[in-house]
This record gives sequence, structure tokens and C-alpha cells, in this order.
Amino acid sequence: MTPSIAAMTILSKFQNDIKNSESQIVDYCHKKIGEVKIVFDQFQGIAQSSSNYVMPGDKLTITAGVGAFSTAAKPTITIDGKVQPLGSDGTAEYNIIANGAGEKIIHVNIAYTKPDGSPGNIPKEVKYTVGLPSGASVFLEKTNVLYIGVDNPLSISAGSTGREKMHASFTNGTLTATGGDKYIAKPTTPGMGKIIVNISGKNSEFPMRVKYLPLPAGFIGAKRGGAINTAEFKAIGGLIARLQESDFEAPFKVVSYKLGAMGGSIPQYVEASNDGNKWGGQAANLVNRASPGTHIYFDEIRVIGPDGRTVQIPPMVFQLR
Repeated sequence: MTPSIAAMTILSKFQNDIKNSESQIVDYCHKKIGEVKIVFDQFQGIAQSSSNYVMPGDKLTITAGVGAFSTAAKPTITIDGKVQPLGSDGTAEYNIIANGAGEKIIHVNIAYTKPDGSPGNIPKEVKYTVGLPSGASVFLEKTNVLYIGVDNPLSISAGSTGREKMHASFTNGTLTATGGDKYIAKPTTPGMGKIIVNISGKNSEFPMRVKYLPLPAGFIGAKRGGAINTAEFKAIGGLIARLQESDFEAPFKVVSYKLGAMGGSIPQYVEASNDGNKWGGQAANLVNRASPGTHIYFDEIRVIGPDGRTVQIPPMVFQLR
């Protein structure tokens, strides 16, 4: 029994009430979404170092924090007795320079607020070891001098650093690796040289004396002079030169010498020049004529060594018996 216009008004009001109710429900839901709280019922403290073995002068970084970090936890991180600022991810970094040697311990304390508002505390220990370094070293295996013309064996060590980080060079010649710590140095210039050992960009220099080989001595067989059996002397057939009491096998070639003889079957002094180490020609004739009591003289003995130098070595005298 309601007029049409009044009925339409009432129905419009019902529609508006429904729309208002929808809007209120949507606003309520949006509001509740922002009020949702994430609750962590377990917290794990994090404290770690960038390395557990360092050398003096190396940089060590300590990273500490709370696992599943939330701003509501409000952690306070103390490392080595000092409160550290937090990064955007809720962790703190602590940098130190390693010194001394041996095992080290850094104490870390992580204090935070639990979701229920109560305080939490997690102590941690970060352990690391500082090694005692040993520097590069060079060891000459035969003498304390490098000689020109021969292989000079030596050992080069990188100490506590890996060999892959080491590079060695020689200022007065070549340096060739032969395996492991073993090298061969071949000098070319006499004087003072340097073996330079570069480890991780840092050079260590080792001064080295470089010399020519010492003068060799002449030998007839195993003798350098004095009495010798006549038959033995003639059978040897020549003169050789070599280093005395040396660790090096340095070949020397006899270029020439003068051979003189007097006594026994050769009453007057006679001399002949000879090329090469074997006596031949007039020198061989003198040796063949010699008899017990003859003195054989070797003079102006010229030899050439592995360093390419031709030198004259001391004379020798033998008495045949």
C-alpha cells in the first residue's frame, strides 16, 4: 500500500546501504593486511670471519648478525668489546689487521628483542690462526759464487707462500726451472748480480757474486809433475787440463803448449811446439827419444774453457824413471 515513488526511494536507500557496507568491508580488509605481524619463534646468531688462516698484515673481516632478521628484533652487535653499526641486511662488519702468530679468538655478542618484547642474547666466538711467515730464500747447492760458462744449480723457495705465486729472475744471465724448487743459473757477465724473487707482487733481492772459472791445472794422467815411470808417461800420450778440487765438471780443451826435454838419452835441451792435447810431430819424437833420467818440461800451456776464454796455465816438469 506504498506509493510507487516512495517504494523507489526505499529501494534506492537499500542499494546505497549495501554499497556502503561493501566499502567498509574492503577498507577493513586493507587495514588488516598492514597489521599482519611475522612472528619468529627461533633466532640463530651469525658470526663468521672471512678466513680462518691469515698471515701478519692480512685483512680479516668478521661478519655477525641474527638469522631471519627482523627490524622488530632490534639487534645490538658487540664485537671485541665494541658496538658495531648495522648494515641494511641487519649484519655488522668488523675489520682488523692480523698480527702476532698463533690461534686468536674474537668474542661476539648479539643482543636482540624477541617478538614478545623480551630481550635475547647470543654469545659467539670467532677463531682464526695467524701463521708465522718464512720469506723467500736462495740456496746455492755447490759454491757461494756463480761461475760463467757452467750450470750453477741452486734452490729457490717461496717460504710459506705457494710456488705458483713466485717468479724468479737473474740480472746477470739466465735462470731456468728444472722442477720443484730447483733452478739452473747460467751467468754471462762477471761482477755482482741479483736473483730477484717476486712473491705476490713483492720483490726479494739476493746479491750474487759472478766470476769466471778459476784456472785449471795441467795433468799427465793423474800427475801434475814429479817422477813418473817412462813407459807409463809415453803410453798416456797427451796432456789434459781440469779444475782441481771443484764441484763443477767444467771441460777445458788444451789448445797448445811447448814440450822440452833434457837428460838421459837427450844430453842437450830440445824444445818443440805442439797443437792440441796429444803430442805429435817433433814433440812426439822428443817423447819417443826420452829415457829414464830425462826431464820433460811443459810450458806456455794454453787452454780454452766453457766460458770461451783462452788462458795460460802454470808449467809442469816430469822426471822419467
